[in-house]
Amino acid sequence: MQPIRTLEVDEWELGRQLRLRALADTPDAFRSTYEDVAVESDAWWQGVVEDFSSDPSRGIWVVEDDGDLVGMTLGNIHDGRLHIFSMWIDPGRRGEGLGQGLLGTVMAWGRVSGATTVELWVTEGNAEAESLFTRAGFQKTGDREPRREDSDLDVVKMVAPL
Repeated sequence: MQPIRTLEVDEWELGRQLRLRALADTPDAFRSTYEDVAVESDAWWQGVVEDFSSDPSRGIWVVEDDGDLVGMTLGNIHDGRLHIFSMWIDPGRRGEGLGQGLLGTVMAWGRVSGATTVELWVTEGNAEAESLFTRAGFQKTGDREPRREDSDLDVVKMVAPL
């Protein structure tokens, strides 16, 4: 298993690089698009990473392998629920258990932080992600909504107890 850690405030450039890689690799997996966020200023990226890294109810987790970041997810706790979003693993590293480790780490943090349930949205038809989440105890709620205004894809909500 590769080290999983939180992204620190001063690592905003690494956060930007990883997020842009994720958006370029799997554009249908996210609500944001590469084009939308690639044009954001350094100050914007610094603010995003600072917001998530300095607030104890939020975090950005990364999977690091020999100095390279190969996976990420973001999470926040609100009203006793852990919300996980923007999860991504480098395509060359999928199938190695990194997603399972990353998900488990964030869910453990949620439990310790007082959350009782965890929820996320996954693009319908993303069988690999749905399988990962199902193995972790998630179930579909039946809630669905459009991925983005410019997309024909829907996302479905999945939840699990912590």
